[in-house]
Amino acid sequence: MDAIANDVLHEIGAMIVQDEKYAGRQWEAMSLVAIVTPTSVDMTGFSYDANGKSSPGTPRNGDIMDKLQNFQQVTQIEGQGPWKTVLIQISKPEMNVAVSFEYEDANKWKVTPANMAVMKEELRPQ
Repeated sequence: MDAIANDVLHEIGAMIVQDEKYAGRQWEAMSLVAIVTPTSVDMTGFSYDANGKSSPGTPRNGDIMDKLQNFQQVTQIEGQGPWKTVLIQISKPEMNVAVSFEYEDANKWKVTPANMAVMKEELRPQ
């Protein structure tokens, strides 16, 4: 990633960890999945406490959606279509941020009621 994309990713990370949704949670790690299209952003995610317990939830700050669409634009590789889904994982105490992109299957990390038990483990930061 270039410097601009890295800066946007750090802005997204800061918006996530400072979001009111997570203020009262004693989280040690979190994963956020965003399916991004030109007209919408569908987010799902989990936070994980020190004992490994997961709690579903996504940020309440709607500005993150705009920032994710911007991130999709600044990370697009020339001559290739944009990624469809991004997985952002944040881990304490260093606040490490890891990011993975999916270019083919927008639903690769999609959380549904039918797969929630599996996905909360699959998305858990390592």
